[in-house]
Amino acid sequence: MPGGGMSGITVAGDAFTAYQALQKNKEHSFIVFKIQDEKTIIVAEKGDKSLTWDDLISRLPADNGAYVVYDLSYKAKSGAENTKPILITWAPDAAPIKVKMMYSSSKDSLKKALGQGLGIEIQANDLSDLDLNEIRQRQESKY
Repeated sequence: MPGGGMSGITVAGDAFTAYQALQKNKEHSFIVFKIQDEKTIIVAEKGDKSLTWDDLISRLPADNGAYVVYDLSYKAKSGAENTKPILITWAPDAAPIKVKMMYSSSKDSLKKALGQGLGIEIQANDLSDLDLNEIRQRQESKY
């Protein structure tokens, strides 16, 4: 899929298909994307519905970046239980500066390729940025 934005990094065509499977069909609990060969954002993993937040966290690389779309369950302002995919940009402190810059500058290309329907965005540099209760509270305050 074209659209490299300022970084020149493009998004693989199956990214949108995977996102639709998560967002509309609820086939996955999360999708991990990575930048391959400094050129293309690809689907690295589609998390089975049985996998939890902790399963997702355990898959994040300690010294490399990733994007994650996670189907977050939360309580909407109406009081109803709801789910909405959120976008996490994972750029751990241990990653090389070039990697962090690539993930930062390419995020908008991924968002554009995925289209509508994303909830909040999280920028995470270490595991303390990924407290599920805090993330859920941020989502609930917005939606």
